[in-house]
Amino acid sequence: MTKPTILIAGATGYLGSRLLRSLVESGQYDCAVLKRCTSSLDRIDDLLPAIRTFDIDRDGLAAPFDAGPVEIIVNCATNYGRGPTGREATIAANLTFPLGLLDAANRHGAAMFVQADTSLPPDVSDYALAKHQFGQWLDRSAGPALRVRLRLEHFFGPGDDASKFVAYVINTMVTSAPKLPLTPGDQLRDFVYVDDVVDAFRTVIESRRDFEPGAHQFPVGSGVGTRIRDLVTTVKQLTDNQTTDIDFGAVAYRDNEVMRSVADLTNISHLAWRPQTSLEDGLRQTIDFERQRLGRVA
Repeated sequence: MTKPTILIAGATGYLGSRLLRSLVESGQYDCAVLKRCTSSLDRIDDLLPAIRTFDIDRDGLAAPFDAGPVEIIVNCATNYGRGPTGREATIAANLTFPLGLLDAANRHGAAMFVQADTSLPPDVSDYALAKHQFGQWLDRSAGPALRVRLRLEHFFGPGDDASKFVAYVINTMVTSAPKLPLTPGDQLRDFVYVDDVVDAFRTVIESRRDFEPGAHQFPVGSGVGTRIRDLVTTVKQLTDNQTTDIDFGAVAYRDNEVMRSVADLTNISHLAWRPQTSLEDGLRQTIDFERQRLGRVA
């Protein structure tokens, strides 16, 4: 029997590469990747013999569809708007590009489009606004027949980008930096381990025949709120850090700071999905990875 083809955008990034690996190892899908000629393949280099790749800047958006039927599209491509890339790059990655991908999916008869969305409200940042705007376009699109937004809380795990908050805190503690300046840290956040997020994507994809046609949204997180200051204190304890001075209040809250963000898992629990990794276990695994990467002994 022919395997369904899944086209993944953003597969060279952190979340996309983890999802791609899981799908390839399952043996259930023919996996294709949409990337750029300049994309780093470090995260997926060993998977290349098992997948097909298409370069958007050389082949165009239609190439994967012209190569054969594509049943499912998963868009994990993102730009958080950090660093010098600017607003134009943030909008291009989070709105313009997925709109083009959605149009191609619709024109070529794909059955399902899955979007890695954010739980952040649109007024927080250009990134959140662009994600929100694409979500609105996805919801109102005439096709594909099944359109799903996974509204992700703060996911973390081994090998994540150093600019992400949990990765930054762990690196600071593992390297025993003298000081960690932070906000007062009373924000409530939902921290969810990356393998659980990958499993949520897999669950939605594998449940596709149980969905009614149309647009669907699923908040994805642990369902548990943790104060930023408690997360940081826990990391310090787990790393047995006796050096770093955590300076809560040294940094002001940003404009439009979200003081509470916790996933309501009611919708996705109907698909029999629940996170399996506790916050402490996930932090331990991430800390162990970072220590090995840096050659530090616990």
